[in-house]
Amino acid sequence: MPKDKGTPLTPVEIRQALWMRINRAQTCHDLFRDIDRSAELNLVKFNRNLRFFRTCESALHDATVVAVYSLYETPNGRVGFRQLINAIPDKHMPPDLKLEFLSRVQEIMPAWRKVSIVRNEIVGHQTSTAQADEVRERANLTFACVDKVLAHSRQLLFDIARQCMDTHVDFMTDTPGAAERLFSQIADPMMLKPTEP
Repeated sequence: MPKDKGTPLTPVEIRQALWMRINRAQTCHDLFRDIDRSAELNLVKFNRNLRFFRTCESALHDATVVAVYSLYETPNGRVGFRQLINAIPDKHMPPDLKLEFLSRVQEIMPAWRKVSIVRNEIVGHQTSTAQADEVRERANLTFACVDKVLAHSRQLLFDIARQCMDTHVDFMTDTPGAAERLFSQIADPMMLKPTEP
């Protein structure tokens, strides 16, 4: 049943939303990396389906950036780790543990800021003060950086759920290799035989 407008989310609902975003971001990130890697190995297939794969790459990149950005958004009223930490009652998260979790949020901020730059100046909004390539160079957002933020987020959510919510969370790990499976389903144009008249 949908919530009435203005009804705040419970800590469990915030945890669930973060879990879904982490899984979505990880899936998109894995697929984006796989397509990037597989394209070199399947150049002919990639080029024959260029529009499809370029559109997929762009959509997966943008979805990854938006989902990862949202995990640590700062405005109140947005679902993020700070909101989850602050929503859990003191009886379930004592002040010293709350400070520890908030400190862990701060630890990942340098890597998250790289995501933030790309999200705020290319993906979510396009800046008119710099070229996209200049923004990308300044942000220096790499696959490794996104991996770091996602690994940190998975561990943080797992620890909060286990220590303060008497539950645990599992994350999807089956997306690596999906692009290679997709490429294997596409016919190799070099192997196609001409039709008989």
